Amino acid sequence: MSSIPEEIYHDMLLKLSVKSLLTCNPSLILNGYTRIRNCDTSLYSIDHDPLQSLLSRSTDDFIECAAELDYPFKLYAKTICLIGCCDGLLCLCLSFNLTARKTFCLWNPATKEYKDLPKSPDVHDVDGISSRYFCYDSKSDNYILIIWHDNVVQVYSLKSDLWKTMDIVPYVHYTLDNSGVLFNGDPHWISIKKQDDYQKIVVSLDISTERFKGIELPKECLEGLAHTDAILVVLEGSLCVLNFNVCIDVWVLQDDGVEEFWTRRFIINYESEYGGRMRVVSSSTSGDILVEINDELYYYGHKFGTVRKLYSRSLRCWRRVEQYFESLVSLGAGSYVPEKDRIEESIHT
Repeated sequence: MSSIPEEIYHDMLLKLSVKSLLTCNPSLILNGYTRIRNCDTSLYSIDHDPLQSLLSRSTDDFIECAAELDYPFKLYAKTICLIGCCDGLLCLCLSFNLTARKTFCLWNPATKEYKDLPKSPDVHDVDGISSRYFCYDSKSDNYILIIWHDNVVQVYSLKSDLWKTMDIVPYVHYTLDNSGVLFNGDPHWISIKKQDDYQKIVVSLDISTERFKGIELPKECLEGLAHTDAILVVLEGSLCVLNFNVCIDVWVLQDDGVEEFWTRRFIINYESEYGGRMRVVSSSTSGDILVEINDELYYYGHKFGTVRKLYSRSLRCWRRVEQYFESLVSLGAGSYVPEKDRIEESIHT
């Protein structure tokens, strides 16, 4: 193999599955398409090709090909909450039957490696957390978990295996469903300004400087947010806010070098029965969106402006959907599923 040019060698490896690569253990991250679904005590995976291929599959197809996953602490878990996915790593929050303990856990389903995170020193009530976000910080080459408890923000660093408390911020998160997005290397959320009649605002956090920045929402968007919701998404490289009302308004944040401003890019028309709790699962570079609405999945095709339901109400037991890519990212923990002795020891400590 040493006589093969490095470029060809890499191309060959990129065509292999993670399972095959584990036999030679290269330091690569591979792309694969999988949906991870979260039930009360179960995780299911559904393999598929890129986003557009979802349109050719029926609800029955998804049910038949859903594979249950053996996640860390499964034998003892009372409930499991899928917080997010990043570079092939899943972030989970679990509670247990044997104790009242709740814990955060990172897990790589491809390599089976997991890491039980240390308890946050300043957040004792996990149920009181208003927002949780797991992402990769390119500035520090680190995976981080951010939890928002009232106006206290805690950041866990995988590299240091420590929690750090940010300064008290003048913003409040109002719902766990208001997931963050990563834009220009920084996590962004829609939050509430306490000192300004609790007006909704986009908030970003620079992990390296520990500084928060507020971005005002467009006035037209704020006027419709009294009884509706808005979520963030990155479409075609731009930060966008989706305002759900009679229709879905898509606002794009732009910068002319002098100031930032919002423009309405397009409107998604949908039936009124679609309304309710909404979250963007994933989006494509062409502007197509996969949206979770009241525990159902809908696909919006930007090119033709069409909306299509992918999953029926029979799948409502699946609480959360995330896009997952297989990878060989190591957690540096050395703990793997299943290791019954180590799991039981960890549960009782």
